[in-house]
Amino acid sequence: MNALVAGLIAGLCGLLQLFAIMAIEMHDDKEKSGMLASDSAFPIFALLVMTEIMCVMALSMYRIAPWLLRVTGDKWEANRVTTAKKRYGTMLQRATVIATLARRIVVMADAGTFSSNLVLSLGVALAAFLVPKPEV
Repeated sequence: MNALVAGLIAGLCGLLQLFAIMAIEMHDDKEKSGMLASDSAFPIFALLVMTEIMCVMALSMYRIAPWLLRVTGDKWEANRVTTAKKRYGTMLQRATVIATLARRIVVMADAGTFSSNLVLSLGVALAAFLVPKPEV
């Protein structure tokens, strides 16, 4: 039961990151966020958004859930999540970085301008990297 609660809380942290990204990118009406992308760029943008959503939430869960499980005293489950992160973590981290950077590059190329909001939202998307890795 602790694993379910820890996963839900960690997933909620990822969801809050995604809401923050949406708020940052929709804040300024003058800068494009990708939502108003051209017809040729929109399918690529939509695919990258879907990939980014899954990657940001999964990365948040792999980084935060072990800490929550250790706090609740379920060290065996925390070690299991940490071991799974070691197995899939590198691939997930690379996919997250590639998806977040690629989406911003597509939007900036489509808009034809550099966007500071996209750079700030990139920092929010990769904020899970700031959580230290739990010890096994």
